[in-house]
Amino acid sequence: MTDNLIAFFYRERLLVAVVSMLIVAGGILALRRLNVDAFPDVTPVQVEIDTEAEGLAPQEIEQQITFPIENEMYGIAGVTRVESQSKFGLSVVTVYFSDDTDIYFARQQVFERLSDAKQHIPSGFEPQMGPITTGTGQIYQELRTIQDWIIKLQLRTVPGVADVLSFGGDVKQYQVVVDQQALVNYNITLKSLFEAIQNNNQNTGANFIEHGDEQYVVRGLGLVKDIEDIKNIVLDSRGGTPIRVSDVATVEIGNEIRQGAVTKDGQGEVVTGIVLKRINENTKQVIDRVREKVTEINKALPEGVTIVDFYDQAELVDSSVHTVVESLIEGEVLVLIILVLLLGDFRSSFITSAAIPFCMLVAFILMWYAGLSANLMSLGGLAISIGMMVDATVVMVENIYRHLEEHREHSTRLAILVAAQEIGRPMF
Repeated sequence: MTDNLIAFFYRERLLVAVVSMLIVAGGILALRRLNVDAFPDVTPVQVEIDTEAEGLAPQEIEQQITFPIENEMYGIAGVTRVESQSKFGLSVVTVYFSDDTDIYFARQQVFERLSDAKQHIPSGFEPQMGPITTGTGQIYQELRTIQDWIIKLQLRTVPGVADVLSFGGDVKQYQVVVDQQALVNYNITLKSLFEAIQNNNQNTGANFIEHGDEQYVVRGLGLVKDIEDIKNIVLDSRGGTPIRVSDVATVEIGNEIRQGAVTKDGQGEVVTGIVLKRINENTKQVIDRVREKVTEINKALPEGVTIVDFYDQAELVDSSVHTVVESLIEGEVLVLIILVLLLGDFRSSFITSAAIPFCMLVAFILMWYAGLSANLMSLGGLAISIGMMVDATVVMVENIYRHLEEHREHSTRLAILVAAQEIGRPMF
């Protein structure tokens, strides 16, 4: 069987050459399309459900929010386990799927079950799915002063970016500091104060008024623009005199309550934004797009405001790939030198060492087909397996080389024998 196969390849040398060129072309194309990452992403297929519940204790969140959501997630096709955390003011439910489950199919199933879960949790709490990213999705971070208003919104438009998270700094708030004694004096409840502020901070659409051939749209504009608008909101009236928010409370600009801070180089507090990569995206390409977008945003920022990156995973990716490529080149050269010393023939050694890049191109095709990324682990495995790549080739080439030498010696002896016969004397 093996002899027939070798004989077939020997006869069909043109076919072998064409197939080899196709494999080389396919390997180069697959290499260009491989996702390039620093590390392999071993995060399981998962969907995270976050629910904010301000003011609720962990036990209340577990009973009223976490348990109903967690209970609805069981029974979804492909779910392997469901884990949850109930913290003060926050419920986190993580649904894990089998590795062969498509992430978008998983999110669709979870979204459908969430509509049923909302019927079993108190009104006013809105469960939301987390971004489509993984544990290795934090690829880029930058310092900023206007992160939430300009930078964050624009970075979200970059292809491959799942979300942009903000940490550190103070979140601006309009704070209404209530005077409880004033509420008692005016006989106004705290609930009425909440409802009045909420109802007076919205635009309302009405109908339209016909004027000749034209129609004028009627709208009620009530969105709050500044502190004075909040102070002038009417809560009630007594004897024709309106009671406003400013009569029972103090309105001021303040900061949201924080539970942490971010510092840089120990020189004081800063504000950071973390760019999350969408799952299965090419890390290197997404980072390049983010860099281009950051350069574009910097040109439009106010004078004195710039974006400064302090963590860029592209540097780690480039270092990892450079290290592996360097090891591959060194290994190729060392193997070639050893083969020359072993076989004593440069041509045979070159043919044997050519198996290394050829096998790698085949490996790239299989990696691309299987959806594996080119990272420190996968490329490092190729570097380590150089010896295995040429092992069989060395045996085959050395055996062929030995047969050629024997055939050459045998042909020489036959030529001497024929020459001896021609001159009419024995050979020995």
